[in-house]
Amino acid sequence: MKRRSAFTLVETMIAAVIFSFIIAGTYGAFMVGNRAWIYYNEHTALKQETRRGMIFMMNELREAKNILIVKEEGRLRINFYRPGVGNVSFLWAGDGDQAGRILRVEQDKTRILAKQITALSFKQFPDAILIDIKSTKVFPGGKEPVSVRLRAKVALRAKTGIMKAPG
Repeated sequence: MKRRSAFTLVETMIAAVIFSFIIAGTYGAFMVGNRAWIYYNEHTALKQETRRGMIFMMNELREAKNILIVKEEGRLRINFYRPGVGNVSFLWAGDGDQAGRILRVEQDKTRILAKQITALSFKQFPDAILIDIKSTKVFPGGKEPVSVRLRAKVALRAKTGIMKAPG
């Protein structure tokens, strides 16, 4: 009887092909998982920032008086008086140097509440304001963008005036 003590070239080639299929499958699964994690992470971060801006605006508008909403082409401004603070404004612009940001302006202080906001609207009711925010983050390379839309109806305190913009 003759004993074999080495692998043939064909056996080595078959083992290499099987091993490369296993590695390719593992790498593909890892890449799909990594892309899904990045997408989920970006979606969560965008949602948190949008929600943080929404909650801040809701808290301020609950205590607001003399609310004035001014809509211009590609821009939105809401002015109001807040007891103990004074006159406050929220500004949003779809273009320009502050595009996609919600700014809070109080006297000479400006604060960014949220970034990557693609749309902001306010709808007036006699005792409430509906806030609608849409934010979008576009990935480089033409990948599918991440979008978040939040809506909230803010109940205004009694005796709060809602003023309409002239014209």
